[in-house]
Amino acid sequence: MKRPLAAVSAALALGWTPQALAADALAYRGAVVLDSGATTQGNVPVSAANPLPVQGGVGSGSADAGAPVKVGCKIDTSFPTLASGQRSDWLCGVRGSGYVSLMDASSAVGASVQGPGDGQSNSIGGLWTNDRSLLFNGATWDRWLSGNALGAGGSSAGIAAVVAAPTSSQGQSIAPVTSAAAESSHVIKASAGNLYRVAITTGASGGYLMVFDAATAPADGTVTPKICRAVGANASLDVIYDYPERYATGVTVVFSTTGCFTKTASATAHVEALAL
Repeated sequence: MKRPLAAVSAALALGWTPQALAADALAYRGAVVLDSGATTQGNVPVSAANPLPVQGGVGSGSADAGAPVKVGCKIDTSFPTLASGQRSDWLCGVRGSGYVSLMDASSAVGASVQGPGDGQSNSIGGLWTNDRSLLFNGATWDRWLSGNALGAGGSSAGIAAVVAAPTSSQGQSIAPVTSAAAESSHVIKASAGNLYRVAITTGASGGYLMVFDAATAPADGTVTPKICRAVGANASLDVIYDYPERYATGVTVVFSTTGCFTKTASATAHVEALAL
């Protein structure tokens, strides 16, 4: 191993001859020399009895600096019992993965694994494991309940118990479509969609509310409406669906004085509808 120039200069200053330096190098070829400003001649070979100390250059609790030192871990199938202040190997499993203990961030207590139940508070000092969805009611976490569990007469488990709360959000509403003047028909939607509500108010003539799966109103004559409801003169009729009706082509509302399979348009009605 080559000696640093400073070490050679120091040895010569102490009276070493070039021959002595050469002989010393041959005697300790391959040895690691610890040169920390010692004033005595000689080498310190690294061996099992005289190991080379390895440690970081920055103490614990100090600001981080320098390059990291690669570390390994000890494979062990059992766990030692240690006391506070003792040094320990970092333990690994048989596949080389390190053991890690989850700790509560606010205390020295190990994090527990728990499956939350009904009425569980929002403050949890552990790791949740749960294969079922939970709902937060503003104070606690609870399981979703089916209609059967609530006694609502539902037949399928897994139907969430949901209450629609009033809201002013525009995103939670459907823009209404309404007549600007008395008319015989109105295209509510000129493409495929769902009908949630349709209403009609008549004038001096009674007749039939018809709804067609079409993007335009059909001509007078024989028709096959998807919805047909009779309505009297100077009356109103409102059809609201718990579940929307599906329309493949479009949604068109017609008022006819004849029906249900014969259309005679009458431009005397006012139409309202909700569709998406």
